[in-house]
Amino acid sequence: MLKEYLTYLHESIPTKFRKKVEVFIKYQENKLIVGINDRWGKPMLMLPGGGIEKGESLEKTAEKECLEELGIKIKNPKLMSKKTMKVDWYEAKKRGVNLPQKSQDRMLIYRGTEIYFMKAEFEKVDMRYYGKDKDQMKPKIVTIDQMKKDFKQRSSTGDYVFRKMALFRVNLLDQL
Repeated sequence: MLKEYLTYLHESIPTKFRKKVEVFIKYQENKLIVGINDRWGKPMLMLPGGGIEKGESLEKTAEKECLEELGIKIKNPKLMSKKTMKVDWYEAKKRGVNLPQKSQDRMLIYRGTEIYFMKAEFEKVDMRYYGKDKDQMKPKIVTIDQMKKDFKQRSSTGDYVFRKMALFRVNLLDQL
């Protein structure tokens, strides 16, 4: 009976990863526009981003998410690296990470998330679609050094997911 139950649990874990983009928005020399979000239980600097819908390009997803989450129209979105970052939600839970409810709900369909990182330039403020997906954030302008410091702090004090995500992003900031 135990063997059958363990087999069932293993087979019931989804294998598909949810594909999404996150966007570094260049504002001025050495500055970025990011969002402030308390999704993890405390206010944090976050990159705008979201799921890639069927038939949607990375560039269109980046444009849509920046409009919906920050009210920012971007231009020239480009993929920063062919290497993506995968976060396995089941592995995170096994390590004791307290995932946001949205991620826990998605665990019924997805094993985790695979993130494509984009960079783009600020074009203008455009509030027509702001809040459309209910993930709106308060925009904030920060220096690249401030963002690196924030990510490095998360990597030293956070759990498994924070460390992995923060260190990957720190390396990408050097490409801006």
